[in-house]
Amino acid sequence: MDNENIAPQEQNEDLLDWVPPELAERARIYEERDANTSKKKAKRMRGPATPPEGKFQRGSLVLLIAGMSLLALNWFLAAVGVNGQQAVMQKGRLWFALWMVGQACTLCVYLLFLLPLGREMRRPALITIMGAGLLSNVVANASVIVREEGDYSLGLRLTMAAIMTAIALAVTPNVWLLSGLLRRKTAEKRAAALGLISIAISLVGLITTLAQGRAAAASPPIYVNAIGITQMLMYIFLLAGWPVLDRAVLSPKPEGEQGETEHE
Repeated sequence: MDNENIAPQEQNEDLLDWVPPELAERARIYEERDANTSKKKAKRMRGPATPPEGKFQRGSLVLLIAGMSLLALNWFLAAVGVNGQQAVMQKGRLWFALWMVGQACTLCVYLLFLLPLGREMRRPALITIMGAGLLSNVVANASVIVREEGDYSLGLRLTMAAIMTAIALAVTPNVWLLSGLLRRKTAEKRAAALGLISIAISLVGLITTLAQGRAAAASPPIYVNAIGITQMLMYIFLLAGWPVLDRAVLSPKPEGEQGETEHE
């Protein structure tokens, strides 16, 4: 019988499993490096480019209802009675009407964050209401600056109004939420971070007013400002803990669904 027809002898499996120590050590080093790289990427993904996980539904619900209640209380205290009359005298009827519209829009935003709504309607509703509220506030603040009498020309006052409005909008949470909605991106964490700057500015103004002893003549009164700052703080905590652009607080999260906002 020819040697070619003889079946080759099976190779020893132990020899196939054996790896030189140098190669085994090199593979271990590469594996550790890849694991560290994956951890770093995961940490970056948990940054502002990802929406909040939304794990604490009850806490978010408490924050939302409490913030909405404080907003309604702040609106009522600043608009009725002597406070409302003083605001109209100091800032004008146009400002007062636009401010009322802005407050109403903010309450509607709270309701959209609270109550489930179909995906086809939720995003357009949020964009419309947030846009209307921001536009009302911008025009209201501009009307106050233009209405003030002084030695400055109208052009200079309009320029000052534009600069002050741009600074205010840069730290307004709803501006960043609206930007996220329009670009179909997540924006809750960034909105919360910049909202903290807005709160810090409000606190500085409140402390300055108290230090100068002008609390009695302040408009709106100090307690109304304090309620407004507390309400904004609750709003910031809500944005940091719940994906409000993705789903309402009372909406159950569908299994295996990433939500309607995309990651940047």
